[in-house]
Amino acid sequence: MKSLFVLFIVAAQFVWPWPHAARAQTSSADAPVVTVLGSRIKRTDLETAQTVIVLERQELDRTGLSNVGELLQTLPMFGAATNTRVNVNSFTPQFAPASAGETQADLRNFGVNRTLILVDGRRWVGNLAGETDLSSIPLAVVERVEILKDGASSIYGSDAIAGVVNIVTRSELSGMQATAQYGESDESDAITQRYDFAVGASTERLSALLVRRGDRAISRDPAPGYSGNDESAGASRATPNGHFVLPDLGSPLTLIPGRSGAEVGDFRFYEPTSDGYNGMPERYLLVPVEQTFAHAQSAYRITEQVRFVSSVTWNEKRAQTRLAPVGFVAPVDAAQIFNPFNVPLTATYRFDRRAQARTSDVDTLALRVGLEGVIHGLGRDVYWDVTYAHIDQERSDVTDNRLDIARINRSLGASFVDPNGVVRCGKPGAPIDGCIPLNVFGGPNGVTDAMLDDVLYQAQDRYEQRSTQFAANATTTVFELPFGSIGAALGIEHRDDRGAIEPDARTLAVASQAALLTRGLTRTSGSVQTDEAYLELNLPFAVDLPGLRALELSAATRYTDANDAYEAVANPRVALRWKPSHPAARAAFARPPLPSCIPASSSTRRWPSIRAVRARLRKTPR
Repeated sequence: MKSLFVLFIVAAQFVWPWPHAARAQTSSADAPVVTVLGSRIKRTDLETAQTVIVLERQELDRTGLSNVGELLQTLPMFGAATNTRVNVNSFTPQFAPASAGETQADLRNFGVNRTLILVDGRRWVGNLAGETDLSSIPLAVVERVEILKDGASSIYGSDAIAGVVNIVTRSELSGMQATAQYGESDESDAITQRYDFAVGASTERLSALLVRRGDRAISRDPAPGYSGNDESAGASRATPNGHFVLPDLGSPLTLIPGRSGAEVGDFRFYEPTSDGYNGMPERYLLVPVEQTFAHAQSAYRITEQVRFVSSVTWNEKRAQTRLAPVGFVAPVDAAQIFNPFNVPLTATYRFDRRAQARTSDVDTLALRVGLEGVIHGLGRDVYWDVTYAHIDQERSDVTDNRLDIARINRSLGASFVDPNGVVRCGKPGAPIDGCIPLNVFGGPNGVTDAMLDDVLYQAQDRYEQRSTQFAANATTTVFELPFGSIGAALGIEHRDDRGAIEPDARTLAVASQAALLTRGLTRTSGSVQTDEAYLELNLPFAVDLPGLRALELSAATRYTDANDAYEAVANPRVALRWKPSHPAARAAFARPPLPSCIPASSSTRRWPSIRAVRARLRKTPR
């Protein structure tokens, strides 16, 4: 149903009436005015007190990369972040699920959730931890990428502590454009395919663009193995031959390869430099990803000063992760039927087959509509815009061979052979139904498929994120000075962010029985409603003087009220730009922004005010 809805919206973008009228927007200023990332004030000067890097489309095409995230991670100002080389498959965390082929951006290693990602100046969808997947924005739809390397929380909010990345999509195209790309490594793997198709049309009053991106698949490339089976080189002590710690024995034991494990003589001391397990050949070096993307946008000029804009984006992605067969640490009862030592011990063990595999399906739908225009009057132009956006993302994970630790503990408890010769869990007279004793002492041949079926299961986890946004902005020239114009911008924004995590029912039961709830494994849902308002001023002091090209002061403040998530607070910022005839100098000061917003769950924490934090710091001895 969602696909049909998307197709209807995309079609609606093109059946809009195409009357003819004057298309160019006139301005009372002789020079064109623009908005530079890091400021809401429109200006003719492209340079501000903040450093902005702009990557144009021609530069993006030359990279041969498939999405914006891959491109950003090649730049030196971005730190290590999740990408398709992160092959993780773990229990469901509270807010940030394991990677599903995401590519993220982390300016200066401040944290992924402290780099704000904008698409056409508006927030893009992220998970409940505030992390945005940039692979959902392919390069085919990108006109340019703007990177603000300075904190801008007073302009954009507290999630712009490290900086801002603004992805500007293509707005006009006359005709059709098709692109095909194929690449692979010199080892004949790591295959990447990309197919893009774009069609657009423009009249004097209407411009429309449709971009479709085909499937992209990254081959399954085994990671290079570690040097032997040395634990110091990364090998694991959880092996199919076992790692057994007995009481009053100084060194752990392991099964001698080829032995049955039925006698004490079948074991020897474990050697950490050679008996470890190298699971890297079982893993994916690159996470296989298939992705289909469609984007349509249009702009319709209602009058000479008012324009209606709309866009719809749909992204469907499937990613697979694969790890080595699961390992575990568990106590073994002295009366366990396969225990040849007849004493309680601790076993570290790994199955030799049934690798851990997860398939993630992620669907993203983003709808935006708005009005923008200019009001002429009183000797100045007032530029304004009003935007409504709804972004919906759903993710479903299917994980094969997840471990039921509760069943592991039960299968390694006391067991016996009943009168019919069947090995049973429990004790004579008190058998445990539905339980199969697990043989961790017999090596790879000691574990049967029935034993694996008893302790491994398929899990299904679901995640949902929804964001509804409303924003209104206005910018104008307050009055003219001999050195330039005093510019001002103000705006309001309302966001309703909702999310939910629905872990697998059996996983929840396992976590409860094994006391794993401290890992945040629980059903979670919540919402945060945020109301914000900002004001920005730009005051020029000098221009085109001997030895001085420009001197201006920028000031901004943003008031944020997020209901019960944390206390309302204002976040000011002051910046000075001094531009001599030669190299320019910049200086800026900003008040520490708000802590990252954590979605509400069963309990709500109120963050201390800035005033309380300052008072606490004054009392702290130095």
